[in-house]
Amino acid sequence: MMALEFLGGDSESDDGGSPTVWRDPATGDYILRGWEVAEAFTLADTGENPPGETLIRFPARMMQFFPEVNRGDADLQ
Repeated sequence: MMALEFLGGDSESDDGGSPTVWRDPATGDYILRGWEVAEAFTLADTGENPPGETLIRFPARMMQFFPEVNRGDADLQ
């Protein structure tokens, strides 16, 4: 099992801990930490979550950490 690759954290967050992006080098999947979606109007729009799933809010400014967006540079902490 390979360790996750840290891609970046939000320098604008209050505590520096969220949102955050990692990449699983074994699968290529992204692991995201964001803010829990709790607003009733958002939950009403998205419907009930399937078992084992949750919604997170992830700011557009964080897209820079995805290699597909930043031309492959995954080192933008």
